[in-house]
Amino acid sequence: KGKAGKSEKCDILGVARLYGLIMQYMKGLLEKANIPSNIYEQHFELRSEKLSEMTQKMLKDIDKSDNGEGKMVLLRVKAIKDGEFFAYVLRKMRILLKMEDAFSVIQDIDSENERKSGMDSFLNEEHHFLKRIQCWRDNGNEMYRPTNYQDL
Repeated sequence: KGKAGKSEKCDILGVARLYGLIMQYMKGLLEKANIPSNIYEQHFELRSEKLSEMTQKMLKDIDKSDNGEGKMVLLRVKAIKDGEFFAYVLRKMRILLKMEDAFSVIQDIDSENERKSGMDSFLNEEHHFLKRIQCWRDNGNEMYRPTNYQDL
């Protein structure tokens, strides 16, 4: 009773890590948006993690740049559905915090069963960022498409 096998332990650990990652980015975005912690901290009380210094640094200047290009944060999530959920949470937080134009959330899936490039995100959920990239990289050419991470 209550004994989990190696596979179940790995699954449980994976869920806990995903939850922790999501909580880190939610806290980081709330802090970035200057939302006072007393408004949301009670909802995070059961979690022991504090906002990490690394998350703070990654999000600090994600929306600041002299030429408008910004920074890139690349996060890997093992399971496709977990990655889709994480992207959903980031997009939802971005909307709630009125940061729609601050940063883009691009999902790139590469697996044996499914393939979805970051370009799919630009054509769907992140279409408003594609126009920016077209201006930065090819003088507004509407046919231009990024082909690798350096193009982003």
